[in-house]
Amino acid sequence: MLVSFHPKEREGYPDTVVSVVSFLYRGETSAAEWEPQYGPIQLWERANKCDKNSKIHYVYPFIKDKPAAWSQLAVEREGLQPALLAGSYDYIFSVLEGWAGRQ
Repeated sequence: MLVSFHPKEREGYPDTVVSVVSFLYRGETSAAEWEPQYGPIQLWERANKCDKNSKIHYVYPFIKDKPAAWSQLAVEREGLQPALLAGSYDYIFSVLEGWAGRQ
């Protein structure tokens, strides 16, 4: 599980910080991540610095830039929201592992 933070500007509250929790399965060459707050399963594929369309990323030093490497329908089909509410974290990670293996 990852927790990240970023500032959020709100009128009258300049130092507001927002946290985001995500579930991440990271394999050797591919990863799958789901942020319950924002939606889809996102897929990341490891790249080298010199690869075409590579970019710096937090999962691997570099990833291949694939703008459409995500699925919102998978969240519903795999039942991730109910699993989260039931505390079935092993199930969530097993789903992400399966998605990472599709790369």
